[in-house]
Formats: sequence, C-alpha cells, structure tokens
Amino acid sequence: MKKKKKRIPLALILLLVIVLLGIVIFLVVRYRPGKEHLSLNTFFGVDGEEDGAVIANGNLISTDDKAPAAKLVNGTTYVRWSLLHDHLDDGWVYDASEGILRYATDKNLISVNLSDSNYMEDKNSKSWSAPIVIVSDNKTYVALDFVKQFTDLTYTVANQPNRLAIWTAGTAVKTGSLNGAEGIRRKAGIKSPILEDGKSGDSLTIVQELDGWYQVVTADNVLGCVRKSKVSGVKDSKIEANLPERQYSHRILDQKIQLAWHQVTSTAGNASMSNLLANTSGINVISPTWFSLKDNGGNLNDYGSSDYVTKAHSENVAVWGLVSNLASNGVDTKTVLNTTSARDNLVNGLIAAAIRYNLDGINVDIESLPTEAADGYIQFIRELSLKAHANNLVVSVDNYTPSASSLHYNRAEQANYADYNVIMAYDEHWATDKTAGSNSSIDYVKKAVSATLETTPARQVILALPLYTRAWTTKSDGSVSSQAVAMKDQDALLAQNKVVASWNEELGQSTASWKDADGNKVEIWLENADSIAKKMEVYRNNQLGGVAFWKLGMEPSSIWQTVSAGK
Repeated sequence: MKKKKKRIPLALILLLVIVLLGIVIFLVVRYRPGKEHLSLNTFFGVDGEEDGAVIANGNLISTDDKAPAAKLVNGTTYVRWSLLHDHLDDGWVYDASEGILRYATDKNLISVNLSDSNYMEDKNSKSWSAPIVIVSDNKTYVALDFVKQFTDLTYTVANQPNRLAIWTAGTAVKTGSLNGAEGIRRKAGIKSPILEDGKSGDSLTIVQELDGWYQVVTADNVLGCVRKSKVSGVKDSKIEANLPERQYSHRILDQKIQLAWHQVTSTAGNASMSNLLANTSGINVISPTWFSLKDNGGNLNDYGSSDYVTKAHSENVAVWGLVSNLASNGVDTKTVLNTTSARDNLVNGLIAAAIRYNLDGINVDIESLPTEAADGYIQFIRELSLKAHANNLVVSVDNYTPSASSLHYNRAEQANYADYNVIMAYDEHWATDKTAGSNSSIDYVKKAVSATLETTPARQVILALPLYTRAWTTKSDGSVSSQAVAMKDQDALLAQNKVVASWNEELGQSTASWKDADGNKVEIWLENADSIAKKMEVYRNNQLGGVAFWKLGMEPSSIWQTVSAGK
C-alpha cells in the first residue's frame, strides 16, 4: 500500500516566498545607489551673493568663526588672509594693529596698506585695479589676482553658490575622467547624497584614493567622491608653475668661518678685544654683543665702536655685530617683531649702525621666542637679509639645536634669506635643569647637525661650540644646581678637589665627580682639547661652513691649535 505524500502547507510556502522576497528587496535597496541630492549651498555653507567657499589643494577650508572663506566684490575675488597664510603661502604676513600686509620675494619686499589700491615694491609705488586688502565683518581679505603675482597658484571660480578651487604650483595630483554618467557624492558610499550629476568624459582632479573610491575635485569646483570603477585614464600629474623659480642670493665667504663671540656689556668692554684676539689663532670673524632691543618701538641699545672695527680689520678679522633680546628687560619681543613699524625701525637701525661702524655683517640672536611671534620673527629675518645684502652685509642667525619646541624658528625659510645658520650646540643641560648632565655631548652635537642639514645646506651651517662647561651640585634632598666653569679654569678646579677626570667615549668627554665641603655630590663634564677635537670631526665630516665659539676669554690659548688641526 502506497504511503500518502505529505503536502507542504500553503501558508508555509507563502511565508517562504515573503521571506525570500524581503531578502531580495533588502539587497536591492541596500546595494542600489541612492538618488538623494544635497544642495551645494548646504554643502558649502554659502548664502550671501558676495560670499564664497574655497577648496585649497583639494581640501575644503572651514573657518571656525563661520565667516566666508572668500569674497567676490565688484568683480574682484578675495580670500581670507588666514586661509592664504595657513593653506597656500605662509610668507604673507599681516599686521592687524597697523593694517599692513607684507610679503618678501627672493629680491623684493612688497608692502600693502589696508583698503589701498596702491602698493610698494621696495621703494617703488605701484598701482592695482582695486583695493588689495579689505576688511569685511572684522575679517581680513586679500585680492587673489594680486597674490598671483608673487605666489605661484592657479584658481577657478564657479557660481551659485560661489566657490573657488585653488591649487599651488608643484602640488602632486592624479587626473582622470568619468567613463559614464555617475553621481559625485558627498562621501565614499553609494548611499551618500549626490552633489553633482557627472557626465561621461567629465575631467576630474583626484585628491586621494579611498577604499574603492576616489575623492575628486570636478571641473565645476565640487569636492566629492566617485567610484574608482567609473574613472578612466588615471595618471600622475603636478600643478604647473607659472612663475619663474626663485633664486635666493647668499653672501657665502670664500673661506671657512672661524667665529668667536665677544661679550660686550658696555662701551668700555670694547677695549678688551685686542688682548682677547691676541690669545687666539685662526679667528677670522669676531661678533661683539653690541645691540639689544631697547623698547617696544624697535629702538636699539648700542655699544658699537668704529675703532673696534678698524682694529679688527687690521688683524684681518671681520666684524659681525650681534643683536639680541637677552638684555632687553621690559621689552616684549613679540610686540617688536609683530608690529610693522617697530620691525622696520629695528631693521633700519641695524643697517644704519652697520654702515656707521663699517661692519661686515650682523649676527641675530633672538632667544626664548614665543610661538605667537613666529611670523614676525621670520619676516624680520627676510627683511633684514634683503636690506643687508643690498648693503653688502652678511646675515647669520643663531639657533637652538633642532627640537619640537623650536620648530617655529623656521630654519628652512631662514636658509632662503640668511647667509648662515649658527647651531648653538651647547646647553644640552641648562643652568635651571633639574638633572645634572653634559653641556655638549658628542651625540647631542651629531644629532643637532644632522637635523639642521635637513633644512639648511651644509655650506650655510656654522657649528657653535662651548668654551665652558658646568659643575653640577646635587644635595642630599635631591635638589640640583650648577655653576658655569670656563675651560681655562677646569684643571685648577680638579686639582683643588684632588680628582682626576676619566674619558667617556660614548659622551666624547672626560668626566669627574667629588664631594664638596658639605658632603654634596659635585659632577663635571669637561670641555677640553679632546672633546673639542671630537666635535671638530663632526664639523669636518659634514663639510660645514664654519665653527663658532662662546665666548672669548674662557679658553686656554692652546685650544686654538686643536681647532686648527680639526679644520
């Protein structure tokens, strides 16, 4: 007898059909490209007829204050100064307190006053077709076509809403074109809203590759994302230059520099120069500490002397007058450097003094620079160098050893304008440090030179070495203090305490320690012929432009033999 087949209940079949249909619908909905469009006004956040957004080198620039990144006023296109400075060319420096915009090329200084359609190129007045710098809602804007004369960039403008795509020369990009109709989406994802309906053949500038997507800028200045499979003819490219490559000039001497600083704290101190030089050999540059910031107006304290220069020249020694902020009590370095009139006063005062005393150069020693003064500082170096070179003067700039805390000194830009970068390869452990240690270990020197050479050609680098060390005292409570010890006094200090130093190959120095009368531990890392010879190897192996020493009068005369042998 045949068994009766069981039938699947109709309800179950319907349920399975519904489930399968639901899965299909789910998959179709999930993987079908979205058709939602996002208005460009919303995307760019632009409402006003004169307001505009900016895409700079493939990045949509947002402003914290929500003020427009660009303005289109009476046919002139303007961009925010902060955007220009931060994203396109940080050489544009604006002094809001005096309403002055400055820019230095390789040869000239450009100066523009707020709301003026004229500008100065060095001492020459030139005209422009519209106000160059304007203020709108307390925000500063600069005419982009004016900027193009000096900063190598290209830009296009699209409207409704107003939006700019700006590219600086040399920017690496990829280019391609759409191989079919395709939506340009806000983000990488087929459900992301469409910003622009792309057509086959539309050209694209590819900003970056994403997972299966490209971020692109379209010919209509829309920044969005498109599937990689929809882009053809991808190739590497670079934004072409329209301006000639800059040719920075430098006054590099035809001999290696051997410089020594002469600390002068009054005009009377100039008298010691002859005796100090008589104790040396090989010195071809002396740098007296003659100038310091006198007030916030950029005026100078001045201990200069024409007789001093005449005597030095008679010994075939050049004179580079040093300017510093170290002896400037009550003076705000930031105010001096960031205020255009004060900075002008400082530059002009230094040039006038150099001419008055027949100096060969100027040595800049601005220390403890706050980051807020970074723009003013590097503009000071630019402006001083341009005027110094016009007057046949050398400019050297003293720098800390490279570190994260000194990046704002901008050594790369210094190297464009100044002639020499002086590495102060000492104070590895400073007087106020809480830990005892070397003043200038060999590894410290090597790292300083290596890091400097990343931004500065070797021929422009002067390695500055110490003619002193520090004796460190550690008390029983763990507190640490130090005292500077001249190189010439080290041996007497060791003899007095009946200790003999031992050589440390890793440090490239001799070290010694003892107990003082109170039972405190005293440690010293010596600077002598052996340590200087090690440091001179670094100078020689890297073919640097010279060496320098702080300061005259702290050394035994024999050390100059070591220096000469190391060159």
